[in-house]
Amino acid sequence: MKKTNILKNLFALVLVICLVAAMTFTLASCGNEEENITGADTQTSIDTAVDSAAKNDEKITITVKIKGSDGNVTDFVITTAEEFLRGALEQENLIEGEDGPYGMYIKVVNGERADYDKDGAYWSFLKDGEYLMSGVDTTPIADGDVFSIEYTVG
Repeated sequence: MKKTNILKNLFALVLVICLVAAMTFTLASCGNEEENITGADTQTSIDTAVDSAAKNDEKITITVKIKGSDGNVTDFVITTAEEFLRGALEQENLIEGEDGPYGMYIKVVNGERADYDKDGAYWSFLKDGEYLMSGVDTTPIADGDVFSIEYTVG
């Protein structure tokens, strides 16, 4: 009977030691994994910052065709390091407007005002002949893109 109790106690002790070792190993592994994740996140942030800095040094060229109220079209070739259409247009002083909840509302293009309240006129923005589905603030630009801005009466 005594031998059975000793074996049971010995088995319980071995089981507790194994359990403690497994928990220690698990906690140690989690600590290393957390460090790796943090390190990876830091490296990703650094890589993103380096890529952004490199992008800002890279110049791209886009074409912007502006069709005024008289129907005449003026082409502008813009070389820029901007990421979005608004930045490229502002760089060339081609647009003026007001910031609103959905981004900039363009009222003046190349010195010509479109007044929706007066006669229903506004500026339409197209890329490769298709209406943009985003505002100038969030429309990304890439080398070779062709945009059109057209005086439109609703």
